[in-house]
Amino acid sequence: MTKAGELARLFDVHLNEVRQHAPNLDVSLVVGEAADFPARRDYAYCAWDGNKAVITVAPKLARASVHRQT
Repeated sequence: MTKAGELARLFDVHLNEVRQHAPNLDVSLVVGEAADFPARRDYAYCAWDGNKAVITVAPKLARASVHRQT
């Protein structure tokens, strides 16, 4: 499996865990612009609006180790 595929699989696993505790929470995963993650260790950020969360990940996360992705 590609690292991008592994990242998508891990997101699904975590999302299923979250939905067990907050079934009405709307969570999206999007890939942001590389420029939004200038530091070497910047990989993601989350925006929250009421019952909707958007997790934005850096494009470099798809190339990171599985340890970093989790």
